[in-house]
Amino acid sequence: AEHVTYYDAEVTSAFTAAGCETDAYTVYTASYDGHTENKTVTDEGTATDHDYRFDSFVWAADNTAQAKYVCANNAEHVTYYDAEVTSAFTAAACEADAYTVYTASYDGHTEDKTVTDEGTATGNHVYGTTGDARFTCGVCGQVDDERKAAAEAADKLAADTAAAQRAQAKIDAIGEVAYTDACKAKIDEARAAYDALTPAQQALVENADVLTAAEARYAELKAAETQEPDTPGEPDTPAEPGLTAGDGAQCPLDGQHHGTGFFGRLRLFMHTLTYFFRMVFGR
Repeated sequence: AEHVTYYDAEVTSAFTAAGCETDAYTVYTASYDGHTENKTVTDEGTATDHDYRFDSFVWAADNTAQAKYVCANNAEHVTYYDAEVTSAFTAAACEADAYTVYTASYDGHTEDKTVTDEGTATGNHVYGTTGDARFTCGVCGQVDDERKAAAEAADKLAADTAAAQRAQAKIDAIGEVAYTDACKAKIDEARAAYDALTPAQQALVENADVLTAAEARYAELKAAETQEPDTPGEPDTPAEPGLTAGDGAQCPLDGQHHGTGFFGRLRLFMHTLTYFFRMVFGR
């Protein structure tokens, strides 16, 4: 056994880089005549340590969550941290189910998860009777375009009706037509109010014909009051337009009615005087 001899072996090596928790090392393999042997040489203190970086949140069935961190040096190295989870509940609406938004937070990272309570939508909008509530649902706030159009049309009709009624009241205030400044002022005021209306509003005035008739009647009275009187011996003049048996006494000379105004009465007086002379003196 004291007789020993040596032969150079063939040596190969395999290097393994340092890992997160392991130093780098080299495995040397000696080979000779079918014989092999390994030798491992470790580079002490070369382990890199972990470099964990945020990857995602992992949600559990009970809506808790963990933040998942994966090592940048080795993707197989994974660690988890409990995240803080808050929630915000939204009640069911007319066409939407109730739902809860869970928010996971960890080290500046956040993620939302929405859980819907299926089948909880009410299915019916709720509307009011005044203002925007007529077309805006009081539950979900949705605006119904058809209801809005109908409400706006109703508002316009109400405004038009109110304007028409104001003009109508002024026409009613005219009352019995007389040839006076006060009556003329009422007629003019009513006419101005009516003319200020839109065509749609004028169509809602129920007594527009009364205004037209009042204007015509006032014109008749004015004409009667301002007409020149007849003189004795002149041809008889026809009765004033529109006069009836109730518009002054009947003239004994021509049998007509000459009105109750100043000139109408003056004409009646002159005709009566002429009639008297004819009866007395036969002329």
